[in-house]
Amino acid sequence: MSTILDALRRNTPKDDGEGGDRGSDSHSDAVLATLGYPRQRPRKRGLSMKMLFVYGGAAVAIGFVGLSLLIAFFAPPEQPRPSAAQRASEGRPASRPVSRPPVAVSKPAPVPAPAAPASAPPATASATPPPPTQTPPQIAKAVPAPVAPPRTSESPRPSSAPAPRATEDKAAPAPPVARVIEPSTPASSSAPRATEDRPRRRAPVVLPPEPELPVPAPVAVNTPPAPPPPNHFALALYNQRIGNYDEAMTHYRALLAQNDKSAELHNNVGVLSLEQGRVDDAIAEYQKAIDADPKYVRAHNNLGVAFMRSNRPADAANEFRLALSLDGRNVESLVNLALVQKSTGRPAEARDLLRRAIAIDPRSAGSHYNLAVVADESGDRASAVEHYRAFLKYGSLTHAELVAPVRARIAALTG
Repeated sequence: MSTILDALRRNTPKDDGEGGDRGSDSHSDAVLATLGYPRQRPRKRGLSMKMLFVYGGAAVAIGFVGLSLLIAFFAPPEQPRPSAAQRASEGRPASRPVSRPPVAVSKPAPVPAPAAPASAPPATASATPPPPTQTPPQIAKAVPAPVAPPRTSESPRPSSAPAPRATEDKAAPAPPVARVIEPSTPASSSAPRATEDRPRRRAPVVLPPEPELPVPAPVAVNTPPAPPPPNHFALALYNQRIGNYDEAMTHYRALLAQNDKSAELHNNVGVLSLEQGRVDDAIAEYQKAIDADPKYVRAHNNLGVAFMRSNRPADAANEFRLALSLDGRNVESLVNLALVQKSTGRPAEARDLLRRAIAIDPRSAGSHYNLAVVADESGDRASAVEHYRAFLKYGSLTHAELVAPVRARIAALTG
């Protein structure tokens, strides 16, 4: 029976997941289950993920060890590097230092050369560096005695031989020296190289440039303003009022040199000439003023006054009438024309002109005085006293020289 079951078990097709005979498989399973045998599940083929990682790690480790053994087997043996003493005994030069561009460096203070080792040949004259030349220092700075610089990959190793001591003063330390900044020249390729027993020149150091001080901006100087040109007109009027006629005339001439067509300037020069007694010069200046401005009322009135001074009453009356034709309310021309009429024997016309002037300007001191004189000469005492008193009221300050005679005349008329 067991033999039949084993054969049946062996003949049972396994489920490989590719669509086998599912009916025969279920029949065999049912028979085995009836006989009391459990169903056997199909076994999975292939390796798991864990086994793959284990095998892979082992393969990498074996390959790394094998590659290391091959490198160690085929690598050439390392030859020992000869020392400095051996290179010196064989006559080979020391290793060349790294070439650097020539720049300004700090020249170290001179120190005694170290003694050569016993095995080294005596130094030749060509290998001895020339003595340093005395160059004028550019930037001198006192520093303490030089000390041995720290050893780097480029600096030479110090020799084992002791340095010779000073013969004169063995116990005294090296005095301070001055560090001079000077340019260095590049060594030629044919010059002998220093051995490691001699101190090698330190790497060039570029000194930072001195900071430039800022140039101050130019400061604008506050220059005083130019004085204004002199006011010739004001100076001329001032000097004329104080009686400095020559200075006033100088300023008037300066103004006329700038503008010869000014009617006002010619009129003022005529007034100044008339005050100086130069009547003809005054007449000429007044005529120039009228030529520049024929409607200049003041020039016509002043020309009439100049004609009165030169005893030309007809010309004077003509100029006064021209002034009144331009300005009928000109009180000065009315008074002057009344004086011409009085001097020519026409007192009635003079009285009418003076009353017309007082009607225009009741405070005109000249009108009151001339009307009082005309009334006094004609025998009208009351009218004369009235206008004399009006003159004292309005003209006592401007005509102070007439105050005393007028009071005396009032006293005579009223006494």
